[in-house]
Amino acid sequence: MTGCAGATKCLGEATPDRESTASEIVTFSGSIDTASVAGFIDSQAGRRIARVILDSPGGEIRSGLVLANWILDRCADVQVSKACASSCANYLFLAGRRKIIDDGAIVIWHGSALQEDFRRLLADCPRRISELAHSGGELVDRYLRDLEDEEARCRYFSAAVDEQNAFFARIGASEYLTRMGQEPREFRALWTVSPETMAQLGIAQVEAPANYGSHDYMRRFNRPDDPEPILVLGFDDAGAVIERSPLIPQLQLVSRVFASGGFFAK
Repeated sequence: MTGCAGATKCLGEATPDRESTASEIVTFSGSIDTASVAGFIDSQAGRRIARVILDSPGGEIRSGLVLANWILDRCADVQVSKACASSCANYLFLAGRRKIIDDGAIVIWHGSALQEDFRRLLADCPRRISELAHSGGELVDRYLRDLEDEEARCRYFSAAVDEQNAFFARIGASEYLTRMGQEPREFRALWTVSPETMAQLGIAQVEAPANYGSHDYMRRFNRPDDPEPILVLGFDDAGAVIERSPLIPQLQLVSRVFASGGFFAK
């Protein structure tokens, strides 16, 4: 079952040695980072979580994976109330047992720890570290900082890749959703996909408006002068990624949703 691995014990379930409490609906909103995730998890201690409402532009990869695994451990549902983008889409949304998209809400992808430029960066780590280690120079303090920064960057992406691979193995879905707009064809845009396309990638139990991903659904967000619309991607009969319908301008999405208070605010 996608979003709640059959072999995984759901920590939110009542057990003989654990007092049962009423299931609760909680909200995670705002950016994903170490502090926001730790604060959210701490605030839910002792509660039995049934559903997590999501309203987030995304954020840091590894923090997103921490929260996604927390949701997965509890077999909680997730519900997107406005927008769930980037690490929210990659991890939090996919961690839900049921994945609910409200009418007027959107889930948006734009890459992940396994996107091509990050893979190149990670593969090139040994060369860059070796060059820095042998460069020296008069600016010793700066050289040491550069070397430490590069080593830390490489450690971070190596860990992020391992943790992302483990997460997708756990939910039994394809991580290709997180980079399908980048390779083999580079669409140079953000994207969303229909529940049908999600199902093709092993992502089950998605509940969305019947016309989610259709031209009619996307038209409510679109503006005639949008120069760079967010795309709706899918697969053709041969399995190639194709564009289905434009949405809203990628660079304005987060500010439009979160600064204005919603898609319909003027």
